[in-house]
This record gives sequence, structure tokens and C-alpha cells, in this order.
Amino acid sequence: MHVSVLLVALLLALLAPAHGLPLAGRPKNDPCFVVGRYAPRTPAALLEMLAEEVRCEPAVLLPGRVPEMVAGHSRLSEIDYRSGAGQSALGFALARLSSDAAPQLGEWESLYLAFEAAASSLGLYDVVERLQVPKWFVQLQIARVAGRGQDAAKLRDQILMVAVGKAQISELLQVERLTNNPTRAGQVPFSHNGRQRRRLTKVLAE
Repeated sequence: MHVSVLLVALLLALLAPAHGLPLAGRPKNDPCFVVGRYAPRTPAALLEMLAEEVRCEPAVLLPGRVPEMVAGHSRLSEIDYRSGAGQSALGFALARLSSDAAPQLGEWESLYLAFEAAASSLGLYDVVERLQVPKWFVQLQIARVAGRGQDAAKLRDQILMVAVGKAQISELLQVERLTNNPTRAGQVPFSHNGRQRRRLTKVLAE
């Protein structure tokens, strides 16, 4: 009997997606955007913080059964890269997610991080992979606005490495120009919620 239990456990472990744990391994107080069967790989501290910043409209479902989410004045449906028909993820980001307004960028980052957790919990790993570019693009601009040149350059390199072969050359050059045209940190406030932003930056750096 003991051997049979071990065999069943081994089979379940092999069949489970690499990106998440089955429902039984999940905490009961999931944020509203963690709606799927699997636990996202998002750190618990970040999930807790996002739960304070992002609210859901579960009656409104986006493709893949991802719930509509709202952070401040921004909605996920308005910045979901999947709505850019015929555009690469980078092309969508350049067209729809370009901003020097730190409050708006902070809202977009929170939504994309929550979007990533939602897609991961639903087993939408192709979506998780593709949303990295627009998420990094938003984070690049946050770093640029804050005057964190090294962070912006690192995010630029990540974007270019993933987007080469999928985006147009002109789009790649636009990303390069962004990091060569930094915004002074003192020109705009860094966050829509300064205390939350500092905490979020610390968690993402861990």
C-alpha cells in the first residue's frame, strides 16, 4: 500500500505543470486575480502587495478567463498586449504603453504583475512568456523616469534579447533610443503611492 501511494505521488508530480502547484498546495487567501488551479510563482510578499493595489471585476472576463483588473485609473483590458491585433508584443508596448507619467506607469506595472500571476494560475504559460516584454517595457520606463540608468539598461537588454526576430527593427531601435534619452528623476513623482512603490521595488529586487 505504501508503495502505491508513492507511485501515485510520483505520477502527480510528473504530470503537474512546472510553473505551479496544484490547488491543494495553495493558500486559501489568494488575491482576487489568482483564479486558476495552480499557484503562481510570484513571491508571496509581492502577491500580498498587489492584492492591496489591484481590484478585480470577476464578472468581466478577458481571453483565457483572466478577470478584468483595475489599479487606480487604469484597467487591464486597456493595456492587455493581446488586444493589439497584428502587432508584436513590443509593437503594442511602444504604441500603447509609452509614458513619462510615473503614476500611470506604476498602475500599469501593478496590472501586468497581477496579469502574470493570473495567467500562471490558469496554466496560460504561453501568455506568461509573451507578456514579459510589455511588462519589462513598463518597468524600463519607471527606471528611466526615476533616473536609474543601470536598471533601465538591464531591462532594455532583456527586451531586446527576447524581441529580436519577433519585432521590427524600427521597434528595437525605439527601445534603444528610450534608454539614451533619460528623464530627470526630479521632474515627476516616482509613484502613484510612494510607500507602496518603495516596497514593490524592494520586493522585485529580492
